[in-house]
Amino acid sequence: MAKRNWLILLALALAIPIISMTPLSNLGYEGTKLIFEGVSFSNNYHIASIPYKVVYHRGDPEPEWAEIWSFSEDSFHIDPYDPADYWQDLKGFVSVNTQLERDAWGNPRVDSVEWEVKIDEEHTKKIRASVYYFIHTIHIETKIDETQWMGWITHSERDDPYHDLTLYLRAFVHVWRFDGNLTDENFAVILGIEVLNYDVKGEQIVWENEFDPGGMLWMYDTWSEATGGVGTPSRSFNYVKSSLKGVDVVPDPSLSNEVIFKLHWARLGVQATDSRWSNLDAVIKIRIHVLKVDKWLLTQQHGGVVEPEPDVSPNPLVNWWENIVKLIDNMFAGPFLIGAEIFAIVAIAVILYLVVREVGD
Repeated sequence: MAKRNWLILLALALAIPIISMTPLSNLGYEGTKLIFEGVSFSNNYHIASIPYKVVYHRGDPEPEWAEIWSFSEDSFHIDPYDPADYWQDLKGFVSVNTQLERDAWGNPRVDSVEWEVKIDEEHTKKIRASVYYFIHTIHIETKIDETQWMGWITHSERDDPYHDLTLYLRAFVHVWRFDGNLTDENFAVILGIEVLNYDVKGEQIVWENEFDPGGMLWMYDTWSEATGGVGTPSRSFNYVKSSLKGVDVVPDPSLSNEVIFKLHWARLGVQATDSRWSNLDAVIKIRIHVLKVDKWLLTQQHGGVVEPEPDVSPNPLVNWWENIVKLIDNMFAGPFLIGAEIFAIVAIAVILYLVVREVGD
């Protein structure tokens, strides 16, 4: 009996602080998500059964003329025609979920600016605009098929790269907690899409990309805009400082929490003239700039000082735990917190099990 009581107390001692310092909402993913939206390329072989310009949107029926055609949110594999001739196999993978970009010390990278806007004699609005950065990885590779007869190559895709190739991706902000009042004035939108860098490997390959490391990409609201309409240029933190600071900022209609962007190549794949080739293997890192705006209404009473926003954690013990959590979070980031929450759930289960057994005995 005494041993069980000690076990219950120990489980409670471990579970309560962990539960208090890690909100249950952390079990869900917060941040940006990135998925494949579609692909297009030219029919440079002028095959009659294939459109001159192939444009495929995820969810459309698979083309009847395709040898291999699999296209999902996180990966794709296509071989447009013939198992060992014409276009090469093209594969892609994307890190759908990601974490905040952090510095060498583990702190989230964020650029912020605050200001106040006077509403009337008694009310002032405090505004904080912050830009957070999320990094996603896109992996692209080719696969060359060949057929042989008596040791001689009869058909090969080694000299069949893609022409006028475009990959379309959709990015969006998924679940976000706000620090200010829970109103429509608190919002998060995608401010810009940046190509952070890329690494390409392979022998006798062509990688005629039309984007550069550090370059900002155009953003589109809809599929029709992305395939032929007018988009919105990406913006950076400088836009926040120069155009938003000092005004009662509202969601810019040209910015959204969900956008489509595209990566384009004039040619991509293997273009070999002999047998000394290897498949193209590339990794592209994308940085998504997210603008998060929080607002508080400050009230001035009868000429007194302006009331600050309320302290949501007035309990010193809670504040102490929050500081510990921030330190641990900066050191171990997301995985540690998730592990702590899982431990808390297991601890609760143990408590319930012990209590039930105690009552049963």
